[in-house]
Amino acid sequence: MDNETKLSQEQIKEIMKEAGDISSGEKINAEDFIRKHLNEEQAQKVRSILSDPQKLAGLMQSPVARKIADMLRKDKG
Repeated sequence: MDNETKLSQEQIKEIMKEAGDISSGEKINAEDFIRKHLNEEQAQKVRSILSDPQKLAGLMQSPVARKIADMLRKDKG
């Protein structure tokens, strides 16, 4: 999946940093997280994916999602 939300490199870095700072088992408010890091157009695209089980499953199985998950696991381990 390409960068369909058109995130800037700075947005990606900020999101990855904050995601890395979240401790295992810690609950976050997804809507607050979305509002903090995305503009309204990007937020709508993310909400659309999150509300559609097929889109969400496709995203979670993408090579990019796997790479991010691996990076987060390495940072935590």
